[in-house]
Amino acid sequence: MAQRRPHRLRDPPPARVRRRPGQALAVPDGRGGVDVPGLTHTIQKICPSAAAVVRAAADAQEREMREWEAEYRRMCDAMPRHHPRIRPETASARREPVWTDYGVLEAYGDSEDADPAGDGLYETLEKNGLVAALPGHLMIDVYSDEVTCLTIETYARRPPVEIRGWDRVIEVGYRSPTGEIRLMDSMGGDELPDLALRGRKGHYRIRAHYARLPWKGRERGRQRLLIMAYPGRGDQVVVHRDRIGH
Repeated sequence: MAQRRPHRLRDPPPARVRRRPGQALAVPDGRGGVDVPGLTHTIQKICPSAAAVVRAAADAQEREMREWEAEYRRMCDAMPRHHPRIRPETASARREPVWTDYGVLEAYGDSEDADPAGDGLYETLEKNGLVAALPGHLMIDVYSDEVTCLTIETYARRPPVEIRGWDRVIEVGYRSPTGEIRLMDSMGGDELPDLALRGRKGHYRIRAHYARLPWKGRERGRQRLLIMAYPGRGDQVVVHRDRIGH
């Protein structure tokens, strides 16, 4: 009797691939349990379709970021312009909005009696919620969930007090040990223009003006900040206007 040939096990057929109209990357029929779209970044170097998906996503994200930045530039452009009552030595109205991680702009100076990490200045800042200073350390508080449209002005003498159009106007004394006063977000970001007067060390008065204005249907959708600096002694805090919540 003829000997029966042993049955040969065959490899399972490959999973069928379905592609829906407009779908960028093929998806198996599910029997293999492989989530191909989830592997897009992993396989992009060997799979042209995956690479195309990754490029398209990156391009879309870049467009969204440019549109976001352009929207906030338009917002700052639409802010009321400040018209100084006396001529400042330097003035800078930033078209690029300022973003802070925690709502604080800080300036540091190298000084033996300055300890920014533990000098307690933030607790002092909370008392008026806008501006506080110690020798070599200056802090300005803004709303952290919105970008800030900022103007910086430095004067050789005390400028007139302006309160019209502002919610808050508060002034403090600050001593610069280095002759440079550059505010920035302590978590990173660009330094802002120097508030010091031509490298002058010593005592300054810092006057901060703050307002929230309507934007795109939101009653308080924009925040505006004007900082004035001028040489002057005195550590006292002067509240020229405080209308928060009104």
